[in-house]
Parts: sequence; structure tokens; C-alpha cells
Amino acid sequence: MKHKFSIQHSTFSISRMLIVVALLALLGWSLIPSQTAPVAAQGNRLVMKNGDLTVMVMSMDTETAVTRAIDYVNNYNGYVLSQRTWQDGDGFRYATLTAGVPVDQFEALMALFKGLGLVQSESISGQDVTDRSVDLGSRISNLDANQTRTRGFLDQTTSITETLHVFQTLRQLEGQVGDLQGQQNYLTDRSAVATVTLQLLPFIPTPTPSPTATPTPLPTPQGWRPGDTAETATTLLQNNAQSTADFFIYNSIVCGPWLLLLALVGVPFGRWAWPKVKRRRKI
Repeated sequence: MKHKFSIQHSTFSISRMLIVVALLALLGWSLIPSQTAPVAAQGNRLVMKNGDLTVMVMSMDTETAVTRAIDYVNNYNGYVLSQRTWQDGDGFRYATLTAGVPVDQFEALMALFKGLGLVQSESISGQDVTDRSVDLGSRISNLDANQTRTRGFLDQTTSITETLHVFQTLRQLEGQVGDLQGQQNYLTDRSAVATVTLQLLPFIPTPTPSPTATPTPLPTPQGWRPGDTAETATTLLQNNAQSTADFFIYNSIVCGPWLLLLALVGVPFGRWAWPKVKRRRKI
């Protein structure tokens, strides 16, 4: 009887050990990424598209351009992710808008955004995530298969401890599946919607330059010419000499006879009268 109990106990221990080893093997296998993930067909590629556009608003103000851009997004079943408007120190207003739109409407929305004004810059980029998505799908399939096998071990458990081990393994597998499924859903959803970032710049007219006052030219200094000065002085001296000579000649002719008569009369009279005057002074 004791020998039979030992055999049953050994069989139970071996069975429990085999279940635990199998669970650990399944869990370790699920953590290994698939290396043979198939590549999707060319027509089913998953590409995350991004567009960046800078437009100078010419015929409208910035607020009007932002309103039109939002209308364009709504008309193409898109949505606004972010929006910002600001004003610089000179009163000119700027704006930026980021929107998501179905990938098949990406080019049409970009064309409408270009019509808002004068395009300053444009860039389009894309990231192919097809292989990553396929790899995630393959890993999810492996984990689902492991979950099915692990649930099969529930029928083989003979104790609460083994059952708890199985349930713990199932929770880990479910958590891994949920994480990978979230990554795959993000890639699928992100590839179905393109992102467009629009930056609006105001039109800044070139300022008219103020007229510059024309400076008054300075007079050109005259050169010193001593010869001209000497010539002028000589001419003035000659004129003065001629004027003096003309004066004496004129007065000599006009006044000369009278002066001669005065001398002939005055000299004898002076000689006769001068002695008498002297005597009177002495008395």
C-alpha cells in the first residue's frame, strides 16, 4: 500500500513538473519575435504620410485664412489636431494649424491650402510601416496559439497551485497580446490618416524709403592771386595820381592869376604894416 502511494505521488509530481515546464516554454516562446513575417502586397502598404506647408497670405488677413483652412479640413472629413495664432511687435499676425485627414484626401487638401496665398515652402514625407505591422500580426497569432495550448493545460491540473500557474501564464499572454494589438492598431489607424501642418505668414509690404535732403554745396574757395592784387593796386595808384595832377592843373589855371595878384599886393602891404604892428606890441 505504501509502495502504491509512492508511485502515485511520484506520478503526480512528474505531471505537475511537466505542466510547469510546458507553461514556461510557451511563455518563453511567445517573447521571441517572429523572424519569418511575410511581406504585405504592394497595394496594401501601410505608409504614414506627413505634409508641411508654409503659405504667405496675400489677399486676406490671417484670421480669414485660418477659418478657410478649417473649413477645408472639415469638408474632407478631417479634424484639427492643434491651432495657434499670434501677433508680432509690428502688429502682423501669424498662425499655424495641424490637421488630420483621410490619406486618400491628402493631396486634395494640400492643393486647397496652397490656394490660400503664395507658397513659401512645401515638404511631404512618408514612413512605410508595413513590415512592422506584419511582424506584429505574426507575433499576435503566435500568442493566440499559445493561449489556446495553455487553456488546454487546465484539464490536466490536479491542484490549486497548478491551476494558479496556468491562469498566471494566461494573464501574461493576454497582456502581451493587448500590447502588441495596440501597436498594430496605431500603425493601421495612423496609416489611414495623413497629417498636414500649415503655417500662415502675413504679407509685409516693403517700406517706402524717406527722401534724403540734398545738402547745399559749399562754395569753391577762390585761389590767391597776388599778381591780380598788385595789378589792381597799380591801376588805383595811377588813377589817383592822374586825379591829383588834374586837380592841380585845373586850380592852377583857374586860381593862379588871382593868387599872383594877391601876392603882388599883399607882400608890399605886409612889409609896410608889419613894423607898425611890432611897435604897438612893444608899447
